Amino acid sequence: KWGIIMIIFLEKLPYMMCSLVFIVLLVASMLNRYLNKKSAYDHACFLIRMPIFGKLYSDYYTFYFSRELGYALLNGQSIYQFLEMVSSESTNQLLRELADLISTDLLAGDDLPTIMAKFPIFRKELTWIIYHGQLTSQLGKKLKLFSQECYQQLMTDIERKINYLQPVLFLFIGLIIVLIYGILMYPMLSMMKGMY
Repeated sequence: KWGIIMIIFLEKLPYMMCSLVFIVLLVASMLNRYLNKKSAYDHACFLIRMPIFGKLYSDYYTFYFSRELGYALLNGQSIYQFLEMVSSESTNQLLRELADLISTDLLAGDDLPTIMAKFPIFRKELTWIIYHGQLTSQLGKKLKLFSQECYQQLMTDIERKINYLQPVLFLFIGLIIVLIYGILMYPMLSMMKGMY
């Protein structure tokens, strides 16, 4: 009985695999079309909500933004000069949009910690670091230290996710090997089916 079930499964396997690949490609193309219509900021907000990689994305942009702002402040630039530089010279569309949004809010009279709290892309701690750094007049130094801590946490999270992903990949590869073996054994199982 198990031999017959395996033969039927192996007969249908190519159709199931093609259907799975087709569905994945269809979903990926629809998602790509949807995201291409959005701005880089909306695109980032969508990616932040993804269950596995959203936190990594947030940690990376928090690290990157706080590091760049911290170095700019330590080198004597003002926040406005930094935002102007990012807005005009950055190759990253998301950072350009963020710089424009932050500049607009700063010109409207909002303070930087309040503005940064509006963006879900950044970790919540960034708001407190900026607030504390402005109070102590050590914003550049605080941002630099915070970016180093974000980097360490990002690397730890990546290592942890790789350690979870590795057994799943090995299981998937093992399953593929067993299925290939089953496909190679298919002619013999077909002959056995004819005997019963």
